[in-house]
Amino acid sequence: MTEHYAEDNEELMNIAYSERFQRAFSLINRKLNGVITQQLEEGLTGPQCYILKLIMEKGHATTSQLAERMEVKPSAITVMIERLVQNGFVERNPDANDRRVIQLQLTESGKHAIFKVRQQYHSILSRLFHESDIEDREAFIGSFERIAQAASKLND
Repeated sequence: MTEHYAEDNEELMNIAYSERFQRAFSLINRKLNGVITQQLEEGLTGPQCYILKLIMEKGHATTSQLAERMEVKPSAITVMIERLVQNGFVERNPDANDRRVIQLQLTESGKHAIFKVRQQYHSILSRLFHESDIEDREAFIGSFERIAQAASKLND
Protein backbone atom coordinates (compact mmCIF):
# COMPACT_ATOMS: atom_id res chain seq x y z
CA MET A 1 0.00 0.00 0.00
CA THR A 2 2.81 2.43 0.87
CA GLU A 3 4.56 1.67 -2.43
CA HIS A 4 1.37 2.47 -4.38
CA TYR A 5 1.01 5.77 -2.46
CA ALA A 6 4.63 6.68 -3.26
CA GLU A 7 4.04 6.01 -6.97
CA ASP A 8 0.87 8.14 -6.95
CA ASN A 9 2.68 10.91 -5.09
CA GLU A 10 5.58 10.83 -7.57
CA GLU A 11 3.14 10.96 -10.49
CA LEU A 12 1.40 13.99 -8.96
CA MET A 13 4.77 15.69 -8.46
CA ASN A 14 5.73 14.96 -12.09
CA ILE A 15 2.46 16.51 -13.26
CA ALA A 16 3.15 19.60 -11.15
CA TYR A 17 6.70 19.80 -12.53
CA SER A 18 5.49 19.47 -16.10
CA GLU A 19 2.90 22.21 -15.57
CA ARG A 20 5.49 24.53 -14.02
CA PHE A 21 7.92 23.78 -16.85
CA GLN A 22 5.26 24.37 -19.51
CA ARG A 23 4.24 27.72 -17.99
CA ALA A 24 7.84 28.92 -17.66
CA PHE A 25 8.86 27.64 -21.10
CA SER A 26 5.83 29.23 -22.77
CA LEU A 27 6.46 32.56 -21.06
CA ILE A 28 10.13 32.61 -22.05
CA ASN A 29 9.36 31.56 -25.61
CA ARG A 30 6.57 34.13 -25.98
CA LYS A 31 8.69 36.95 -24.56
CA LEU A 32 11.80 36.08 -26.59
CA ASN A 33 9.81 35.77 -29.81
CA GLY A 34 8.03 39.06 -29.10
CA VAL A 35 11.25 40.98 -28.53
CA ILE A 36 13.01 39.41 -31.53
CA THR A 37 9.99 39.91 -33.83
CA GLN A 38 9.94 43.64 -33.01
CA GLN A 39 13.55 43.92 -34.18
CA LEU A 40 13.35 41.87 -37.39
CA GLU A 41 14.49 43.22 -40.73
CA GLU A 42 11.76 44.89 -42.78
CA GLY A 43 9.65 42.28 -44.57
CA LEU A 44 10.69 39.37 -42.34
CA THR A 45 8.44 37.34 -40.03
CA GLY A 46 9.31 34.88 -37.26
CA PRO A 47 8.44 31.77 -39.32
CA GLN A 48 10.42 33.15 -42.26
CA CYS A 49 13.37 33.63 -39.92
CA TYR A 50 13.12 29.97 -38.99
CA ILE A 51 13.25 29.06 -42.69
CA LEU A 52 16.37 31.22 -43.09
CA LYS A 53 17.94 29.44 -40.12
CA LEU A 54 17.20 26.02 -41.62
CA ILE A 55 18.67 27.01 -44.98
CA MET A 56 21.74 28.48 -43.29
CA GLU A 57 22.37 25.27 -41.32
CA LYS A 58 22.59 23.19 -44.51
CA GLY A 59 23.91 25.84 -46.87
CA HIS A 60 21.00 25.16 -49.21
CA ALA A 61 17.69 23.29 -49.14
CA THR A 62 14.71 22.38 -51.25
CA THR A 63 11.16 23.34 -50.40
CA SER A 64 10.43 19.67 -49.65
CA GLN A 65 13.37 19.42 -47.24
CA LEU A 66 12.27 22.55 -45.42
CA ALA A 67 8.68 21.33 -45.20
CA GLU A 68 9.87 18.01 -43.80
CA ARG A 69 11.98 19.73 -41.13
CA MET A 70 9.04 21.99 -40.24
CA GLU A 71 6.65 19.01 -40.33
CA VAL A 72 4.28 20.70 -42.79
CA LYS A 73 3.31 20.15 -46.41
CA PRO A 74 5.43 21.97 -49.02
CA SER A 75 2.39 24.02 -50.04
CA ALA A 76 2.25 25.42 -46.49
CA ILE A 77 5.61 27.17 -46.85
CA THR A 78 5.55 28.06 -50.55
CA VAL A 79 4.11 31.54 -49.90
CA MET A 80 6.71 32.24 -47.20
CA ILE A 81 9.52 31.18 -49.51
CA GLU A 82 8.14 33.32 -52.33
CA ARG A 83 8.14 36.36 -50.03
CA LEU A 84 11.70 35.59 -48.93
CA VAL A 85 12.73 35.52 -52.59
CA GLN A 86 10.82 38.72 -53.41
CA ASN A 87 12.35 40.51 -50.41
CA GLY A 88 15.86 39.43 -51.41
CA PHE A 89 16.62 37.10 -48.50
CA VAL A 90 16.67 33.86 -50.52
CA GLU A 91 17.51 32.92 -54.09
CA ARG A 92 16.49 29.91 -56.15
CA ASN A 93 19.18 27.99 -58.03
CA PRO A 94 18.98 24.81 -60.10
CA ASP A 95 20.63 21.81 -58.44
CA ALA A 96 24.02 21.00 -59.96
CA ASN A 97 23.16 17.28 -60.25
CA ASP A 98 19.49 17.52 -61.21
CA ARG A 99 18.30 20.67 -62.94
CA ARG A 100 14.67 19.75 -62.17
CA VAL A 101 15.43 20.32 -58.46
CA ILE A 102 15.53 23.90 -57.19
CA GLN A 103 17.85 24.66 -54.30
CA LEU A 104 17.14 27.60 -52.01
CA GLN A 105 20.15 29.56 -50.76
CA LEU A 106 20.56 32.62 -48.59
CA THR A 107 21.53 35.87 -50.25
CA GLU A 108 23.88 38.27 -48.49
CA SER A 109 20.78 40.05 -47.14
CA GLY A 110 19.46 36.72 -45.82
CA LYS A 111 22.79 35.91 -44.16
CA HIS A 112 22.90 39.38 -42.61
CA ALA A 113 19.31 39.09 -41.34
CA ILE A 114 19.83 35.69 -39.69
CA PHE A 115 23.17 36.81 -38.22
CA LYS A 116 21.45 39.86 -36.71
CA VAL A 117 18.66 37.72 -35.23
CA ARG A 118 21.20 35.33 -33.70
CA GLN A 119 23.10 38.25 -32.17
CA GLN A 120 19.91 39.66 -30.67
CA TYR A 121 18.85 36.26 -29.37
CA HIS A 122 22.23 35.63 -27.72
CA SER A 123 22.28 39.13 -26.25
CA ILE A 124 18.85 38.66 -24.66
CA LEU A 125 19.72 35.22 -23.29
CA SER A 126 22.99 36.56 -21.88
CA ARG A 127 21.06 39.21 -19.98
CA LEU A 128 18.65 36.59 -18.66
CA PHE A 129 21.42 34.20 -17.62
CA HIS A 130 23.18 37.06 -15.86
CA GLU A 131 20.33 36.91 -13.32
CA SER A 132 21.73 33.68 -11.84
CA ASP A 133 25.12 32.53 -10.66
CA ILE A 134 27.41 30.26 -12.70
CA GLU A 135 26.54 27.09 -10.75
CA ASP A 136 22.81 27.65 -11.29
CA ARG A 137 23.40 28.30 -15.01
CA GLU A 138 25.43 25.09 -15.36
CA ALA A 139 22.81 23.07 -13.48
CA PHE A 140 19.97 24.56 -15.52
CA ILE A 141 21.65 24.05 -18.90
CA GLY A 142 22.70 20.51 -17.97
CA SER A 143 19.15 19.62 -16.92
CA PHE A 144 17.67 21.24 -20.01
CA GLU A 145 20.12 19.37 -22.26
CA ARG A 146 19.11 16.06 -20.63
CA ILE A 147 15.43 16.88 -21.22
CA ALA A 148 16.24 17.81 -24.85
CA GLN A 149 18.11 14.51 -25.27
CA ALA A 150 15.13 12.58 -23.91
CA ALA A 151 12.79 14.58 -26.17
CA SER A 152 14.90 13.73 -29.22
CA LYS A 153 14.11 10.04 -28.60
CA LEU A 154 10.32 10.49 -28.47
CA ASN A 155 9.76 9.48 -32.10
CA ASP A 156 12.19 6.54 -31.98
